Amino acid sequence: MTRRITIIAVVAGTLGLLTFLGAAAISHLSGGGSPKPQCSNGFDDDSDGKVDYPADSGCTSKNDKSEYNAVRSIPPPPPPPPPPPGTMSWNPNVKRTPQVTTIPFIIGNKVGSCGGATEAGGGFPNHLKGTEGAVPGQPIPSEITSSIAFVQINGVRLEGTNRKLWGAGSDGDATTNASDPNRPDIGNIFMKGIHLELSRHWGTIQRSDGSIEGPFLDPYPGQTVWPAPGRLVDVQGFVRWDALHTTTNGHYCTGWEIHPVSAWRRHR
Repeated sequence: MTRRITIIAVVAGTLGLLTFLGAAAISHLSGGGSPKPQCSNGFDDDSDGKVDYPADSGCTSKNDKSEYNAVRSIPPPPPPPPPPPGTMSWNPNVKRTPQVTTIPFIIGNKVGSCGGATEAGGGFPNHLKGTEGAVPGQPIPSEITSSIAFVQINGVRLEGTNRKLWGAGSDGDATTNASDPNRPDIGNIFMKGIHLELSRHWGTIQRSDGSIEGPFLDPYPGQTVWPAPGRLVDVQGFVRWDALHTTTNGHYCTGWEIHPVSAWRRHR
């Protein structure tokens, strides 16, 4: 007799709970019938603290079946300031005035499935595309049209990842990763980092005494090129998207690069 009473009490409690939540809750919890689309069912389906259209940014309409954002994003960085007076190329073979910018502006605020920046969100649509090709050191300065973004990034921090000495490997390029130390608000280094690639026939190097050696027009296999990780440098070069690296952690899961780097110097 006691067992029968307990069952009745549980059933009554369940019915009372469902009556309190309403018909929409019954449909949502049971999964039966024809449940409403997530963007109009009264629930926070993606647990982001926002419910249904138009409050949830993942909803395009009340009939949207998913509250999840198709493309995640972070707050966009401010636009880069105009180049200070006297800004010029440090490489005499590159007769261009660089646009002074930042890593977050170059890569943009759209996050892909691997966690890195997408090409569509980048700040410079006029960028190089693809790898350098089979010929080491290509392209040379005269082969890059004036429409391609030539930039200067000040005070980037060199990282210990994706490092390669000049002359190592088949292409002879010297590589490293760098990040923006001035954006602690961006917790994901993938969204404030970029790959730097100094092609074999490019670049200048500033020595510790301030003197400049370069530009290098021949390979120097023994030259390490980049300072130690943690150092701050200023970099000039061309913005590139290389789609081969969008799923590679060593490239921050993105195709964005400064490649070729035309010159670098110790941060001033």
